Amino acid sequence: MRECHAPEAFERAFLGLALERGSTGVTATDVIEASGYSRGSFYRYYADLYDLLEQPMSSEVEAYVWLVSRAVEQGLYLEREFDRVLCVANDLLIHVEDRLLFYRALFSSDVDCIGFEEFCSRAIACFRASGYHVVCGGAGEIDEDFYYYCTARSFLMYI
Repeated sequence: MRECHAPEAFERAFLGLALERGSTGVTATDVIEASGYSRGSFYRYYADLYDLLEQPMSSEVEAYVWLVSRAVEQGLYLEREFDRVLCVANDLLIHVEDRLLFYRALFSSDVDCIGFEEFCSRAIACFRASGYHVVCGGAGEIDEDFYYYCTARSFLMYI
């Protein structure tokens, strides 16, 4: 029964240690000890520390892109531009607050596969792959790179 929580415990342990020491100062052994689970449990789920980093990064990128797309789509029905921006900002604030440990580690990371630039690059690729386009009345489609850069990079840096 306890084993089903191991991946979350490993992720939380890594993120906590990364904030405390910096991501390059964290080893698989550190994560295993901090999680309270065994080495066998760690390697049942992950090939190595980079594999541990890959899974939450990928799922967070997908969740973030979906959230931005959904919030923008919902906001298109609002009359005032300010209300549309608030619709996206509110949803993103709630999301980032729920995943604050991840985002703090993301901004402080010095590991390529979990850094902020990697997150933005993956999010742009995910946004493109989703086929979602933001259409503004009279303005046509908004360029995906520009759209994502403005929403994710600027907004997340502000938070």
